[in-house]
Amino acid sequence: MKKLLLAGLPVLIIFMGLPLLVSLMVVMSTTAAAECRTQTNQTGPTELGDLGAIDGPVGGPVKGKITMAQANIPRRSGLDGFRASMPKVLSKNPEFVTLNEAGGWSLAQIEAAAPGYSAFRVEAAAGTGAGAEQAMGNIVLWKSSTWTKVNGGRVQLVDDDKTFYDGRPVTWDRFATWVMLRRADGAVVSVVSTHHMTNPHRWPKQHGNPPLTRPQQYGAGMDILLQLRNSLAAHGPVLISGDMNTQASYTD
Repeated sequence: MKKLLLAGLPVLIIFMGLPLLVSLMVVMSTTAAAECRTQTNQTGPTELGDLGAIDGPVGGPVKGKITMAQANIPRRSGLDGFRASMPKVLSKNPEFVTLNEAGGWSLAQIEAAAPGYSAFRVEAAAGTGAGAEQAMGNIVLWKSSTWTKVNGGRVQLVDDDKTFYDGRPVTWDRFATWVMLRRADGAVVSVVSTHHMTNPHRWPKQHGNPPLTRPQQYGAGMDILLQLRNSLAAHGPVLISGDMNTQASYTD
């Protein structure tokens, strides 16, 4: 199911589907004084909900049309399948691209499949737990000729989702990768790529004795995602994209 949500300015956008291409008009103004403390070596926070240091410039007005693409290309497709899928993802010449389930590919392999784009994720592992591998799957890409990365990081949304997959118990964590980008004219835009829990209403069953139900975990993860959005919004428009694995009609 594909949905597009716009929540005021700065812009909050949530995408689902493979691939999904969206064009949008972004208009924003700010009177905040500009400041810039660029972080060049990013590390992923280790605690659930820890946003880490979000420093960077405060952008001026942002105007214009932006095309953005989102794709969850399953790891089971293999590297050849990933490479074969990317031309379709890039077919509308998007300014930004977000990917999920790309943890099996190096950034060099991802950039080779997307000429003209730079790619980011936090390369440091998120611990050694059973769900830590999910930390590497979310990628943000941007046009290298137009945008320069000034900051980036990773936030953990869910810790130890004890669910079932294909009838077997699994434990997964969930994360969001974010990048703050600046254009030559001073515009600043942040892009977030996330892959949330499998639908907690369709699959509520858990193993073990977790303190929260799956819908509660999902909701808590969305709260963290919105906290991230609010922090990034101090610098300019925020685009949130990814595989949300559920429908907007669920509100609990």
